Amino acid sequence: MGKIRKGITVVGITGAIGAGKSTALALFKELGAFPISSDAIARSFSDSNSPILPELKEILGDSILDSSGNVDRAKIAEIIFQDQAKLKALEALIHPKVRQKFLDQIEALPNQTVVAWEAPLLFETDAHTICDHTICIGLEEDASWKRVESRGGMTEADFRNRWKAQMPISEKARRASFALWNIGTKQDLKEKLESFLSEKKIFIKGIV
Repeated sequence: MGKIRKGITVVGITGAIGAGKSTALALFKELGAFPISSDAIARSFSDSNSPILPELKEILGDSILDSSGNVDRAKIAEIIFQDQAKLKALEALIHPKVRQKFLDQIEALPNQTVVAWEAPLLFETDAHTICDHTICIGLEEDASWKRVESRGGMTEADFRNRWKAQMPISEKARRASFALWNIGTKQDLKEKLESFLSEKKIFIKGIV
C-alpha cells in the first residue's frame, strides 16, 4: 500500500481512548488542515440507513436493532468488545469501506492540501502506510477513563474492554513519527501540534 498522490500530505492521528484525538483534529482544522474522521465515516455504515445493514445483522444478530428497528450502536459496542471474533468480522467488513471513502475524499482535494486524519486503529489496520506522518496522543488508562466518564455514554466495563482490545498506547507511541502526552490544556495541545508541524516542516497557513 503506497502513499497518497503527490501534492497531498497526510497526517494520521491515533492514540488512547479519551486522550483528545478529536480535539487534535479540530485544532488541525483551525490551523488550516483538511480534517477527516474515520469514526465519522464508520458511523455512516452502522446507522439505520447503512448500506450494509444485512451484513451487520448477519455478523451481530438482530439484537443490534431497537424496538423501532433502528440500529443501537451501544448494543453493537457491547457485543463486539466482549467477542473478539465478532469484532474482527465487523472490522473486516467496515474498514475497507471506510478506507475507500477516505481515499475518495482525498482525490477530490486540491494539491498542497494537508490532511489531518483521525484513525483510532491507524496501526492495527495498516492505515499508517498511506500517511506521510503519524501522531500518537497518549494518556494513561485511568486518566483516559476519567475523561470518558466525564463525557458520559459509556460504562467503565465497556471502556476497559475497549482499552484492552486496542494496541497498547506504548506501542502506538513507539510506532508514531511524533508522540505526545495530552495532560494539559487545549492550548498546551495546540502548542504541541504546532511543534510537530515545525519539526516536520509542514506548512499550513504560514506555520513552519
